[in-house]
Amino acid sequence: MSESPKPKPKPSLKPKTRFLRFNLKTLLAMMLICGVLMGLVAPKVLRARREAKAIAAIDEILDKSLPMSGQKRQKSN
Repeated sequence: MSESPKPKPKPSLKPKTRFLRFNLKTLLAMMLICGVLMGLVAPKVLRARREAKAIAAIDEILDKSLPMSGQKRQKSN
C-alpha cells in the first residue's frame, strides 16, 4: 500500500496574529470612555464611604452613651 503524499497547505496572505491589535485612535477612545465612567462613579463611591464612616461614628457614640445595665442597642441594617 502506497500512501499518496499529502498536499501542503497554501500559505495565507495574512499573517497570523496571536494577540488582538488595536489602532491608536481606538486605544485613546477606550481610555477616554474608561476615564469618563470612572469620573462619574468616583463621587458616588466617596460619598458612600463618608456616609459609612459617619454612621460608624454615630454608632460608637450611641454605644458609649447607653447605661451599663447590660442593654444593647439594636442595630438597623
